[in-house]
Amino acid sequence: MQRCINALVASVLLALAFSSAAWSDTVVRVGLEPFPPLINSDGTGYTIDLLKSLEKHSNLQFQVNIMSYQRSKIELKKGNIDLIGHTPKGLESAAFYQYAQELNLKIPTRLDLFALDPRFLKPDHLEQNRLGTPPGNAAFMADLAQIPFDRFTESPLAGLVEMLTLKRIDAILFERGSVLSTLAQQSEHPTVHYKTLKTNIFAGLAVGRSPRADRLAQTLNHTLEGMDYLAIYTPYLKHYVNVAAEGHTPATP
Repeated sequence: MQRCINALVASVLLALAFSSAAWSDTVVRVGLEPFPPLINSDGTGYTIDLLKSLEKHSNLQFQVNIMSYQRSKIELKKGNIDLIGHTPKGLESAAFYQYAQELNLKIPTRLDLFALDPRFLKPDHLEQNRLGTPPGNAAFMADLAQIPFDRFTESPLAGLVEMLTLKRIDAILFERGSVLSTLAQQSEHPTVHYKTLKTNIFAGLAVGRSPRADRLAQTLNHTLEGMDYLAIYTPYLKHYVNVAAEGHTPATP
């Protein structure tokens, strides 16, 4: 019952937060999943910088609300928000593309496994591992990595790092920069080993499917075409993408 009440309250608050923009073609209601350092929980990050740059190159204004990826998809489908991210570009479910369309934007990322024991990074261990991934990502990760869905536990990134440290899960499966950034924010953690499971995974942004959403997509795609948007992500690409396929973080302190 309490969960239902919490969900109802959250929906009302979200509607109130975006109510002033409901009928505007210039104010864009945005739902973004924490995806550090691209999207930080405090509303900063490289993708936030991208939105600010888009504002300068267009007549759009972005109202950003940080939420889980699962929640953002629900609200986009309902029409309560206009833009969500980050999506796994071109790799979402068929059901998702019935109500959403992705922009002409591709941000390179790495999909990594993270574990305290490097044995859990071996391919023959994957189907036996207790895996963690952020909310709304388990079905996609299971399909992409060909791992049974029931091997996954969903939790926010900070919770996943804590679960890994306490050995409640064997490994985390998610984007490299997000997990390493979260680890760096911890006051202490043991040595964590990581290894790339998939490359050529791109982060994207998506809008809905309606006349208003089509106009928004057209405006955003046209604006992106005139920008070197990947230049905004240069530090991210240098530290988390254009690097070795495996490594480890030293224990702290």
